[in-house]
Amino acid sequence: TSQLSVKIYQVAFPAFAEAHGDPALLQRGFVKLIKYLLLFSLPVSALLILAPEELLEVFYGTRWLVAAPLLQILALGGIFQSVRSGIEPALLGCGKSRAVFALNALQLLLLGVGGVVMARAQSAAGVAWVVTLAAGVSTGVGLGMMMREAKIRLAEFLRELHPVGGSVLLMVGAIMM
Repeated sequence: TSQLSVKIYQVAFPAFAEAHGDPALLQRGFVKLIKYLLLFSLPVSALLILAPEELLEVFYGTRWLVAAPLLQILALGGIFQSVRSGIEPALLGCGKSRAVFALNALQLLLLGVGGVVMARAQSAAGVAWVVTLAAGVSTGVGLGMMMREAKIRLAEFLRELHPVGGSVLLMVGAIMM
């Protein structure tokens, strides 16, 4: 996700800065970016969630099988982080640097408080859930901000993302077979 974020930012920030003056282009561009991010991240995450033991055994050996539950939790967080990698440059391109700062501060606060609590409880799964939830909350808030900025209604947004969901369900079916 980190490597992907850098590349997306290099292209998305200037594109959204240019599209900011054209509401229809801003809407189309943002929806298309989120659609492609989900098309990339959902299948990878589904594979990590549905077959963590197999992947760990192939790539790291049997010693790492104990990490399978953590991999599943963090794979879910990867979906959020992937979407977030499109939200930040879009907001920045629209001149919303304070919103991006607030999103990062929110995520840091959630990670700090929750991470300390779970680390003190010596719960690796708890820390993984904190990472995932912090990413999910900040992504959800950021998505709402950008949808408001681009004047995208939730029903329209979900309708546009519908084909991605169908593709992922086909992939999940193939994995389960």
